Amino acid sequence: MLGILGIPLDMMTITVAAISVGMAVDNTIHYLFRYKTETQQDE
Repeated sequence: MLGILGIPLDMMTITVAAISVGMAVDNTIHYLFRYKTETQQDE
């Protein structure tokens, strides 16, 4: 995607991309755990 948009791949861009992906994965894990917890309480 970065190549298509013409954004250069320097150290800062790679660092920001890695942090963004890490945060997305972490938030997804928290969301799924909370969803599982809440659905078990409703039963």
